[in-house]
Amino acid sequence: MKKINLILLFVSVLFSACNNEPVKINKSEYNEPLIRVNKYLVGKDDEIIKSYAKRHNWNINITGSGLYYEISHVGNGDSAKSGMTVSLKYKLSLINGTVCYDSDSTGLKTFTIGRGEVENGLDMGIQMMRIGDKAKFILPPHLAFGILGDGKKIPARAIIIYNIEIVEKKI
Repeated sequence: MKKINLILLFVSVLFSACNNEPVKINKSEYNEPLIRVNKYLVGKDDEIIKSYAKRHNWNINITGSGLYYEISHVGNGDSAKSGMTVSLKYKLSLINGTVCYDSDSTGLKTFTIGRGEVENGLDMGIQMMRIGDKAKFILPPHLAFGILGDGKKIPARAIIIYNIEIVEKKI
């Protein structure tokens, strides 16, 4: 029934566009289905991530935002905080194991924490670390590259894994 409604909506928009009259769409009638679809997709991503972590024997934690992480080595440097510029050794791969980017081929990843220069999940995860720490992050699509991917090596709605080490900071 909803598919028929959407088709009728599309056809009416198409024909009314020919009249050069503005089309009025009741957005509230589409909010609920979009919210349900989003919750479904987030739930599926969670299942995939938890299954992956279990298969690989990761002692994984999760934040309220949905970032999965494991700090595997604790360094002795300062805590990373917003406004600090850090450099990372890293390997970024898809959950299927395909390596997309790494510091061995592209150099260290350097950015200022809290300025939106990297994926939200990476920015959040770094702020839980200290200089010298090593960690693994699993970023679901909403904390990574979203529904579009990066337009290069990371496809749409990809779950990505970062293996990182903070190697230096600049203030």
